[in-house]
Amino acid sequence: MLLSNLLKELVKIDSEFDREIIGLTTDSRSVRPGFLFAAFPGINKDARDYIANALANGASAIVCEAQDFNSKPSESTPIIALSNLRKEIGNIAATFYGHPACKMTIIGFTGTNGKTSCSQFLAKALQLSHIKCGVIGTLGSGFPDELNQSVHTTPDSVSIQQQLFMLQQQGAKVISMEVSSHGLEQERVNGIDFDVAVFTNLTRDHLDYHKNMEHYAAAKRRFFMRSELKHAVVNIDDNFGRLLLNELSSKLNVIAYGISGVKKVNVPMVKAEDIKLNQEGFAAKVVTPWGEGELKSRLLGRFNISNLLAVLSVLNIMEVPLSDALASIAELDTVPGRMQTFGGGDKPMVVVDFAHTPDALQQALVALREYCSGALWCVFGCGGDRDRGKRPQMAIIAEQFSDRVIITNDNPRCESPKQIVSDIIKGLSHPQAVEIEYDRRVAIADAINSAKVDDVILIAGKGHEPYQIIGEQRIPYSDIEEVKKLMATE
Repeated sequence: MLLSNLLKELVKIDSEFDREIIGLTTDSRSVRPGFLFAAFPGINKDARDYIANALANGASAIVCEAQDFNSKPSESTPIIALSNLRKEIGNIAATFYGHPACKMTIIGFTGTNGKTSCSQFLAKALQLSHIKCGVIGTLGSGFPDELNQSVHTTPDSVSIQQQLFMLQQQGAKVISMEVSSHGLEQERVNGIDFDVAVFTNLTRDHLDYHKNMEHYAAAKRRFFMRSELKHAVVNIDDNFGRLLLNELSSKLNVIAYGISGVKKVNVPMVKAEDIKLNQEGFAAKVVTPWGEGELKSRLLGRFNISNLLAVLSVLNIMEVPLSDALASIAELDTVPGRMQTFGGGDKPMVVVDFAHTPDALQQALVALREYCSGALWCVFGCGGDRDRGKRPQMAIIAEQFSDRVIITNDNPRCESPKQIVSDIIKGLSHPQAVEIEYDRRVAIADAINSAKVDDVILIAGKGHEPYQIIGEQRIPYSDIEEVKKLMATE
């Protein structure tokens, strides 16, 4: 594609500076001859500092943020300075890849908890209904059970468009996508026309970035104000969800969902009643605008009922018959690192979960209490260089809702593990009753080796992550693999 065509909505390119562009990237290390390098300030680094690297790697053109840009022009390579490049790069990338989102149905899930589970559940349920659905999120991008790992929940604008293009080329008709508050705030999803926006919940998280809950909520709210949106699905068991419901445009097709006991609303409602939990999962009666049926699942926890109601709502928007939707949901298995269970029988049940917020930790522990006839263990830590205010809150939850607590490392990054633990234990009423073991492998082994057969152990925080971040390095490590290894030797 010619540079002049790629940027025609933003700037006029004189013919002498026009170039054929065969690739687009925001990473100077990925630049090859024929590439356009897009450079703008990030959170920790300014990509404009790497323009020389991009030129050395053969960049055919540079587009960069104009504000505070002072660089010598290149004699042979056009360097184009544009205002608000971060906002525009998604549209530039969409143009380069032929606007792939417009050729598919795009569903976005946003909320503090449940994004990964909901997006994965929806993709798998649609596949079971013979609708090819790609997924983009925390676990990676691709098709269910064929995911390429990613670093961010919502990748950068260029990567997202590339992933959308590749999935569309591979036959995807629908994309089920996680949309994080960071992705919204940093405008990474610009250039994507979403058809359906789903709100799961809002609880404390990412305040190291957003500073307060008002700013965090504003990032989520912004997603539902997009002009191209056709449908909104909102959890009204959540306080912010109820507020959001009253702010939505009358042009939207809105569906509310919740567990029985919620107040009546003036939009179509999907709700669960007569919930029955057991060791095999749960069953509930679901009442929807499209009829009633029985929701059965092998998943653990009431919060997964909420997740599945969100999925059911979207399936109905996608015109999947209610009976087929419920049949597909009944076949869904646990998402890796989300209430993933091991053991049981003659061994204690061990559950690995990504719970890393106070609300998620409480929900996981409350859910597991219903399956625990012995002691409920909680092994957890808090991430370094992140919101310090939630650390004592996590301790309060762990102490209140479990019987045995082990505090350990969870991605300390560049912060002192001792400082992190010091912040955590400020929330404890009886710190002497808590074990502190910085080595996460040892902490997990201590819990499993000490637990009795009827105990349940929650290992919270890392979930699917295949690494431990120490300093600036990602050291290979997996809670899931550690548990498998320990349970095999029990």
